[in-house]
Amino acid sequence: MSSIDDQVLALAGIFQAAYLVAKIAKTGIHPQDCFASSINSLFVFDADSTSGIYQGSANLTVGLRVCSQVLERKGLSDISREYFDIFRYGLNLLQLERKLSKYPAMMDHIGERLKDITMRTDHFSPTHSQVIADIALLYHETVSTLARRIQVRGETRFLQNEVNVNKVRALLLSGIRSSVLWHQLGGRRWHLLFFRNRLRSAISHQMNLIQAD
Repeated sequence: MSSIDDQVLALAGIFQAAYLVAKIAKTGIHPQDCFASSINSLFVFDADSTSGIYQGSANLTVGLRVCSQVLERKGLSDISREYFDIFRYGLNLLQLERKLSKYPAMMDHIGERLKDITMRTDHFSPTHSQVIADIALLYHETVSTLARRIQVRGETRFLQNEVNVNKVRALLLSGIRSSVLWHQLGGRRWHLLFFRNRLRSAISHQMNLIQAD
């Protein structure tokens, strides 16, 4: 797999998390399969491939579709209301990851705590409410303390629900994990503007591979 193919998988991980955050904030529900894939990626510390982090490229189908929609637009003014918040969350995740990278001790702490939380998955699934609550608390105690925060917009009745709040925070942390991967693979925010055609081509290639399987 080429570098650009790896990059679009990481990018899909970012925008899949962003999509799920928007979905929960506005409707209080979410597709369970891609939610599980995003959360599971937090507990993959060693993988032979980028797709292995998400347990297969097919688990990023939603993220790839969102990426394709976003990259087809010419700019923020051309993005529909449906995708505007998703695009904003995705960019915010990339920016927040860069902010977090300046605090290596915090990043190490997050990694160690995730390994501790992994032990719970011996008894509960990674998407069990207690596991999600633990991830959400970790996000709140670390990433939320940074100067730059992500403002999630949606229906008050959904955003005041503790279960939904925990899911949103856990997803934001999974989006940051994918943002770290994106940067490690050579991805940069300006690529979304200047390399749009290359990224769209790679996304189409991934979608074709998934459909062929």
